[in-house]
Amino acid sequence: MKKSSHAEIRCQQRGIKSEHVELLLKYGVIKEKDGAFECSLPRQIFSEISYYLKQDLRNLDKISKSNKTLIVRDNTIITAYNKT
Repeated sequence: MKKSSHAEIRCQQRGIKSEHVELLLKYGVIKEKDGAFECSLPRQIFSEISYYLKQDLRNLDKISKSNKTLIVRDNTIITAYNKT
């Protein structure tokens, strides 16, 4: 998504990094406001996202340690195994 020069300056002044903007756009709640849209991350939504991301990290760690592998063809998983 493009940023206006005004938004670039404001982000820089307020310490809002590009990574922050990407996360807000990915996980934020969008509401219409004065003919535009406001994207923010309310505390409750953060708690929910945080819970699921922590679960994903634990699962990714398990997958990585056991070296799980899928074989896919034509958008179908045809087998799965632990790679040694």
